[in-house]
Amino acid sequence: MLIEYLIYKLFTGYCFFPTGNKTKKWKNLYCVLNSKESMLYFYENPKRTRPKAIVHLAYSALFMVHDSLFDRPYCFQLVERTLPCISTIYYLSSGEAETALEWMGSIRPLCSPNLSAVNSMIFRAVHEDPHFGTAAFTPGADSLSSAAGAAAASSGLGDSVSCSGQSNGNSNNGNGSSVSNLSPKHRLAAYQNGGSLSSSSNAKGVSRLRSLYITMIEAHRLPVKITPHPFVVISLNTVKVARTSVKCPPDPIWEEDFVLEDIPADVTYFKLTLINKGKRSKDAELAEINIELSRFQSGEEFEEWLHFTGLTLPLRDDWGSVRVRVRFVNELIMPMAEYSPLKDLVLGDDLEVIAICEDLCYHDRLPLANALLKISRYERQECKLIKALVEREIQIESDVSTLFRSNSLTTTLVDQYMKNTCQQFLLKTLTEPINKVIDSKVRRVVLLLDFLFQLNYSCADFL
Repeated sequence: MLIEYLIYKLFTGYCFFPTGNKTKKWKNLYCVLNSKESMLYFYENPKRTRPKAIVHLAYSALFMVHDSLFDRPYCFQLVERTLPCISTIYYLSSGEAETALEWMGSIRPLCSPNLSAVNSMIFRAVHEDPHFGTAAFTPGADSLSSAAGAAAASSGLGDSVSCSGQSNGNSNNGNGSSVSNLSPKHRLAAYQNGGSLSSSSNAKGVSRLRSLYITMIEAHRLPVKITPHPFVVISLNTVKVARTSVKCPPDPIWEEDFVLEDIPADVTYFKLTLINKGKRSKDAELAEINIELSRFQSGEEFEEWLHFTGLTLPLRDDWGSVRVRVRFVNELIMPMAEYSPLKDLVLGDDLEVIAICEDLCYHDRLPLANALLKISRYERQECKLIKALVEREIQIESDVSTLFRSNSLTTTLVDQYMKNTCQQFLLKTLTEPINKVIDSKVRRVVLLLDFLFQLNYSCADFL
């Protein structure tokens, strides 16, 4: 019984943490997740009794980190805000995708579903009680129910809905009411306003998934003298999550895609910050663009030129502009059992459903290809699906010149499959020969310098 309690209470393992301001070096620390107290502890090693840092997950939000931010895969970050004006960011990285998903799956239910609501309650408590301390405040189900109740009241729900502060399977139904008693329209409004409300067995497993698909295309008229080495950082609210590569001004071309999934509920805008890469000094933030998520309809694609606004001196009217393509998706995710019939239809042998979806998505088949690839890889049927699509493509096309066109669903799905599966293979295969070439060049340079030194010494003796 004691062993089962400890397994439920603690989750341990190693994660990498950046050291230094530029996060070039990462250190391996021992982590202990206490799910009962919603605390995450960092230790130098398992034998240490005093932690290096402690994260209060009830006051924290979990953000994904794109590989481009640190040139390192499998990263995520915890943003801890014990006060509205104070925030601490903890970057974490794992060596494998499965370990990173396991850590995020264990941490996410303990984080606050709506951090802005928690911050507003802390702000009011601080001003009402001068002896208030953050350690004495725990934003549990009772404290967050008032914030969700206000959102529910606007939808005509009244006291019938309450919000759980920690998604650990517990529920708080207020006056004994249940979300299952509501109509489907009001139940959907409850999820849209309050985030994830899980106060009944029927609502368990239902959540909202918000994703951003951003393509940084190009920029024009960037100031050359001020930004000799420009790049752009993408932030959700004020949290940095991705960055472009460094290009040459004044008209850099990036053509880089960024997929930001599972955006927290309190993110209301994303920001593009123009930064100049410093060789010896610190990177300088020069201009920015704020884009509200409320301007987008779910699934709608947006592409236009956006103008930067300066942040520092010298004062300029024109800091240049950037061309971006954005698609924002806000979806209601049902429990896995609800998708079983659709999964059987999609993975059927006749491919009839896939053909219908392909006709509907003729403008952009990339989202459909990614969805089919995720479903088939989860069911371990990706090879069967690709083979069936290739055979169907050969049977349909009569002209060899139009076979496997770049905009067809088959070509798009095969391209995405190769990108997802071959990246690690290429990395492991090419790393060793590239290092050998670099080492051989270094040795040649050393031998050349040694030869020049000896030649110079011989000439000096001759003279």
